[in-house]
Amino acid sequence: MKVINSVLRSHTGLIRLYFDAVYQERKYGRFNVDYETGEIFKGKK
Repeated sequence: MKVINSVLRSHTGLIRLYFDAVYQERKYGRFNVDYETGEIFKGKK
């Protein structure tokens, strides 16, 4: 149990960022992103 707690404690920031991103994506909607350039399209591509 100590090992599990230490692993979770060290990765808490990443886990929090992941769930925050999922929350914001559902709240504000998904944008279309061109992953090569990083450009965000608000409408359909």
